[in-house]
Amino acid sequence: MKAYTQAMLTPPSVGATTLLRERLFQLIAQTLHFRLTLIVAPAGYGKTTLLADFAASTRAPVAWCRLARSDRDPVVFVDHLRAALCIPFPALTRVRPTVGSSVDRLTSARTRGAADPEAAQLCSDLEAAVVEELLLVLDDLHLAEIPSVQHTLEFFLDNAPSNVHVCLLTRAQPDPSTEFTLSEAKVLRTGLSLARRRVRQELLEITASDLAFTAEETEALFSQIYHLPLDKAALSRLVEKSQGWAAGLVLLRDALRKVPIEERVILLDRLALTEGVYEYLADEVWREQPHRVQQFLLATAVLDPVTPPAAAVSGKALMSASATSIMGSASSAHSFAQPPVSG
Repeated sequence: MKAYTQAMLTPPSVGATTLLRERLFQLIAQTLHFRLTLIVAPAGYGKTTLLADFAASTRAPVAWCRLARSDRDPVVFVDHLRAALCIPFPALTRVRPTVGSSVDRLTSARTRGAADPEAAQLCSDLEAAVVEELLLVLDDLHLAEIPSVQHTLEFFLDNAPSNVHVCLLTRAQPDPSTEFTLSEAKVLRTGLSLARRRVRQELLEITASDLAFTAEETEALFSQIYHLPLDKAALSRLVEKSQGWAAGLVLLRDALRKVPIEERVILLDRLALTEGVYEYLADEVWREQPHRVQQFLLATAVLDPVTPPAAAVSGKALMSASATSIMGSASSAHSFAQPPVSG
């Protein structure tokens, strides 16, 4: 049984309420000049929307692969990649095992991962079938990122043809490359070699600060797309409240629609960005957290700030070391957790 659906192989449609941001379009167009583009930002910053918009407008073929927890199996992961690539290049479905050294040359018994032969075959097939520049988008990488899949992805990045460009969309910064010695005859490398790709100028990095709406973009969104004109005072409050968070702007839009223009700045002065946020975060962030993280968040919800000793007390059986580990993971995963600002 396939672990993916047709919807997972298709970019989502971009609605009429999306603002074309030329600044970001110029940035994302550079993906075809880099081997790897890494877009890291919390939920609701518009990662998927940006790439879907670009996929609909670029002349280059785009393969779309929305990952899921089922892709934590490296063999399933490679099969999912092939299925996505078959959309723009149907010839890739007609797989013929490579005879001789082509696949063997790419894989070593000492460093081979579980899915390396399948990944090597896919690289070989791409070399034979694809001559133009190709963009492969892997959405929701954070759902599938475990060491064995990281190894397979790194293998693919190292061995795919040079005209294949990969864009990763994720809420968490990928782990750095690390080698594990499993035995004298077996070494497994996990993580992505981001530092190496930076030095080689093969990596384009886009963060939440890049995706955040500027004041000018916020004004254009509300006046041109939402048809909710704002005076300077209301716009200033809106930018301050949302911090450029795309999902926050949508939620604030729904509140502003209910009042006349002259009352919008008053509403923004007293409005906390909470209405609708809880439902959004519950659907987009909470449900993806492991059970231990959910229990930790429930136990520490009343703390401000959350510190490991206080969290350990709130969590009763939760040790301070465990609290530190969970807090570090939440911060690196961009789960709307930030370290305190000192000074």
